[in-house]
Amino acid sequence: MFKRLLIFAIFLMAIPALYFKTADLNLSYYVLSTFLLLPVFYLYTERALILFRFSVAIFFLLEIFFAFRMANAEVLLLTLGHAALILCLVFYRRMWLKHLMSETRKNEDLLKSSETLKTKHQNRVENLQHLEKQAASLMDLFEMARDFSEALSLDILCEQIFKKVKPELPFQEMILNLPTAGIPESTPFPCYLMNEMGVRLEETSLGHEDADVLRRALREKKMQTTSGGRWLFPLAIENETLAFFTVQGAEAGDLAKFEVLASHLVLQLKKIRLYETVRELSILDSLTQVFVRRHCLDLFENELKRSRKHGFSLALLMLDIDHFKRYNDDFGHLVGDATLREVAAILKASTRKVDIVARYGGEEFMIVIPETEIKGALEVAERIRSGIARNTFQVYDVVTKVTASIGVSVFPQDLPEISEVTDHSEAMKELIRKSDLALYRAKEEGRNRVVRYQDL
Repeated sequence: MFKRLLIFAIFLMAIPALYFKTADLNLSYYVLSTFLLLPVFYLYTERALILFRFSVAIFFLLEIFFAFRMANAEVLLLTLGHAALILCLVFYRRMWLKHLMSETRKNEDLLKSSETLKTKHQNRVENLQHLEKQAASLMDLFEMARDFSEALSLDILCEQIFKKVKPELPFQEMILNLPTAGIPESTPFPCYLMNEMGVRLEETSLGHEDADVLRRALREKKMQTTSGGRWLFPLAIENETLAFFTVQGAEAGDLAKFEVLASHLVLQLKKIRLYETVRELSILDSLTQVFVRRHCLDLFENELKRSRKHGFSLALLMLDIDHFKRYNDDFGHLVGDATLREVAAILKASTRKVDIVARYGGEEFMIVIPETEIKGALEVAERIRSGIARNTFQVYDVVTKVTASIGVSVFPQDLPEISEVTDHSEAMKELIRKSDLALYRAKEEGRNRVVRYQDL
């Protein structure tokens, strides 16, 4: 740019040459004065400002010297022209530099804006990729949670959680805590522990600090972090605490996924509880809370199969409360129902957990005692009979006593003729029939007694 400006300035200085030549001006002076401007222009375009000022001063001193020496108006005019040309050059260059700096600043601003937009775009792309990964991971988690819905027990649920979650969301330890009531502090309660050793059911208790953290989590209805760095998720619906879920050793970026998992666990625990409630309603008698007849017969048949397969003995007790129809007539059905409940409680307290206690109908009960010979069966029957006879039944303001008659039969001693028959239902019916015969004999002999079928 400045080189073009220099050529243009020389051209402007050369134009007056024609006039000065015709005016008989000393051409050597014009040429000398004109070409003395060349180094001046060069120094200025190269921004050697100190040398430029010094050269301009020398040049004008020479111009003034020649103007006074020659005493010529044309020389004075030429000197003024040179001065005007230099001033124009300086003004133009300053204007040009100002414009150039302005454009440079604009370009720098545009460059910075471009870099900022590029950085933002890159961040958006990275965030989008991260969100896509998160979304894909959450979809996988939802797919896993869908599989959890097939679990109808806590054992199966925890096994599925461990197998499916461990590869996707690494963790050191997960615990599904199942407090029996409220927030038990320092009271043992069951929990499912999931770590590198697998899944196992244990008992644990809450310390004072963990209990406070759980209360805060339930109050705020969100996850809390304990002092040990564990995540604690309250699993509650409608202010009812179903359980709480703790995670340790997981990555901070997986917190949202564990929150999704915890929300699914709430629904699944509710479903399992409802399933167990429905199952209990279908197999338990609502009044006495012992098995109903249908379910008892199913369990009885399974135990009979097992006893025949392994050669075990199996005892069957049929129990009937004496004169219960008259008892209901005398005291009313409310008292009769309460008495039935207490008799059922005595039966459960007098037997083992593996024994099967059921309400066979009305005031009649059935008790299946696996792996028990006739001697043990008679001991259990006598314990039940005496327990009922000694018990005082106090219902509302009514205090009464009842007795019971019991018939006992034992497999295989009482079924020698069909011990090899593979039809278990027929064997079961025959064993029930023989226990009923012994029960009727107890009734005939005066009630409140135990009779075994072999004594008939």
